[in-house]
Amino acid sequence: MGLSVKGGSFTANTSTGNQAITGLGFQPKFVFFYSIYDAGGAAFSHNVGAAASSSQRWTASDTAYDAGGVVIAGRYFSSSKCFAYTFNSAGSILVYGAADFVSMDSDGFTVNWTTAPGIANSINYIAFGGSDLSVKVGVWDFGGSTGNVSLTGAGFAPKAAMFQSMGVSSEDGSGTTSGASHGLGFAVSSSSRFHAASFVLNNVGTANASGVLDESKAVNVASINETVYEAADFVSMDADGVTLNVTTANVNLRYGYVLFGGSAQFAVGSLAQPGSTGNQSVTGLAFQPECELFISAGRVSNNTPTAAARAMTGASVSSSDRGSLYTAASDGTRSFQRRLNRNKAITFTNDGNSTVLAEADFVSQNSDGFTVNWSTADATARVIGYLAIGAAAAAGSSSISPSVSPSSSTSPSA
Repeated sequence: MGLSVKGGSFTANTSTGNQAITGLGFQPKFVFFYSIYDAGGAAFSHNVGAAASSSQRWTASDTAYDAGGVVIAGRYFSSSKCFAYTFNSAGSILVYGAADFVSMDSDGFTVNWTTAPGIANSINYIAFGGSDLSVKVGVWDFGGSTGNVSLTGAGFAPKAAMFQSMGVSSEDGSGTTSGASHGLGFAVSSSSRFHAASFVLNNVGTANASGVLDESKAVNVASINETVYEAADFVSMDADGVTLNVTTANVNLRYGYVLFGGSAQFAVGSLAQPGSTGNQSVTGLAFQPECELFISAGRVSNNTPTAAARAMTGASVSSSDRGSLYTAASDGTRSFQRRLNRNKAITFTNDGNSTVLAEADFVSQNSDGFTVNWSTADATARVIGYLAIGAAAAAGSSSISPSVSPSSSTSPSA
């Protein structure tokens, strides 16, 4: 079996113990989780997780809310859980729900809730399997200095990589109340990479929020006052791992990573939100994808941190199998937004209220790319990065280098 992909959602158990998710139709090799913690109130909670086995997993959770006129923010990363909901409560990180990964099963996967969620929240996921795909999940500490850093131990030659930036290694499993920090990045080569990040400072009267969308880095961590905290460009896919070049260094930050390999095909690129509704097609991938992962910082591409923290994560398999997550914190106010759905692949809301500014459903996987349909669009050309994954090329066929930049076109509705 070449490549199998299926997205979906499940309702988290509100008691500890194992929870099995079934109905995938195959045994997965990798599962990516994304959700919010929707307990009401002016808050956001952006939560993602990754797992390839019971010993290869990580999760990242960041949160901010209005606590009676003061912004309270925090972040949490764990290399021993596959998913967690957390909040900064009374100056410490409170885990509202956490699950470890148990097993990849013949028709799904099993997680174990070690801390029961307080509410029966919905969790979106996308699962990958098949003989075309190799996956390695782990954590990586850069070391706090500039220059090339290499990761080894993948067990195969990677073709694509995902990076999750959160906090320092000493915070693994405990989190920090110094601020909410989130970032996801994709890379397939030194010329095809994309990173989106956001940051909200804790314990201030109004939110000091910033974010960055960077198409010239695989890692770019935003900090307060619209500055770059740490950044790394992608150098190479190696025989047993990857190499990055740290261009801006700070403390010994810890990153969650996912390395993809095998005979599957991969492409990293971006599309800009059009100013009108209708279909938008991305072409130039040189293969027909089976799925896409989307990330964005909710802004036009500028490669420099600017005010307001925004983070969008989405996934698509088909017109009936897609989902997205969006959180936002406006700068200089105490306004926070969150949105999770299963009927759009891309979504953006207003920083100050829940008004949807732009949203796209998924239409189709095409022979040379994919098509989305913008049901809502404003005049801001927000840039969305994607990682597209397809089955192995047919025998005798050829493909272009993944460093070739795909293109997009928009067909407005009548």
